[in-house]
Amino acid sequence: MSDVKFFGLTNKHNLPLSKAAIAGDFFFSFGDGERFDPKNPKPAMRRLFQRLGRLLRRHDLDFTDVAKTTVLLSPLGAFRDYSAVYAEFFRKPYPCRTTIPVACDTPFVEIDVIAYKKGLSENRRLAAKKSRAASGSGR
Repeated sequence: MSDVKFFGLTNKHNLPLSKAAIAGDFFFSFGDGERFDPKNPKPAMRRLFQRLGRLLRRHDLDFTDVAKTTVLLSPLGAFRDYSAVYAEFFRKPYPCRTTIPVACDTPFVEIDVIAYKKGLSENRRLAAKKSRAASGSGR
């Protein structure tokens, strides 16, 4: 049995992916993206970060727990707007960040994160055990 726990295995496009995984005290997100209007990209970029925040909160995390981000961005000309929105959600000290420009006809941004929280795996195990006990299905 793997020590990696996967979450969000079902999706509307029936793709073979998980939305998140926890391995020990590390959290890994899938690459979530958003298309944007190149003349006004910030609203769509904010929606993406709001979804990411909800995903983190579902796993008892927040943006301060994020250690690394990987970003795909098209066009690269949107980098300044993207960085401004990024700074609305992340605070100093900022996570390590890799931004990869993508040649694409459709303007979009996609991000995935790696987060760390000491005790994350143990806290989830204890919460699951408490939930099972409360429902009468304790193991």
